[in-house]
Amino acid sequence: QKQRFEKLVQISENNKLELQQPQVKSQHFIVCIAGLSENLNSVSSLFKEFNRFGRILAIQKNIKMNYALIEYADLESCYRVVNSKRS
Repeated sequence: QKQRFEKLVQISENNKLELQQPQVKSQHFIVCIAGLSENLNSVSSLFKEFNRFGRILAIQKNIKMNYALIEYADLESCYRVVNSKRS
């Protein structure tokens, strides 16, 4: 972590410390839906139910543990899912 911190701090020409913003290479906006109902038993049914919140990039469903991970294109879509009353 020390090396990572050092890369984020620079000394400017007038000998002041300046923080650099870290470069974000990729972001993932994922919502975990637990306790799926029987009508959400396929990836296509999950897509139909949850695409109204935003653009879905990926869906992963775990049948044994009865949950799904849904990746959205943006953070706002995740907020809409979490704040919705139906899901």
